Amino acid sequence: MLPLRGLAKYKISSPILQAFNFEESANSEEYDNFPILGSLPGIYQFLTSFPCSILSARLMKLNPGSMILPHTDNGLVLTNGQARLHYCLKTDPDVEFVVGGKRLKMSEGELWYINAAAEHAVYHRGHMPRIHLVFDCIVNDWLMAQLQPTTEYENR
Repeated sequence: MLPLRGLAKYKISSPILQAFNFEESANSEEYDNFPILGSLPGIYQFLTSFPCSILSARLMKLNPGSMILPHTDNGLVLTNGQARLHYCLKTDPDVEFVVGGKRLKMSEGELWYINAAAEHAVYHRGHMPRIHLVFDCIVNDWLMAQLQPTTEYENR
């Protein structure tokens, strides 16, 4: 995991503390970019192109044979005003991403909302690393309009 943005008080902390702090805040003023984001202009431009407040962002790599065990991230659901988005940069067809008991088939270049408050897990049975840009944002009318065409918010 490479933390790119998070709580401002961890801006000059070690990457381990940046990546694994368990504090939350719904106040976007308490978040800031970490120095590493300045060396990734394409990702910075991508994140700043969204017309909603980005709270935290990180690059997540999952190597073949690895897994993320079933877990929930409390509060990260549309009805609570926050959304977790996954932008699939690189994947393998044998990566299984399960949210709320449903398997999601994420392809490169796709952006997905997942209900992170539901139990979710990832099982990498493929041969190439999976890399996602994962970011949490404040729900607004623009984001809700993007999700309206779907019947289930776990979908694209």
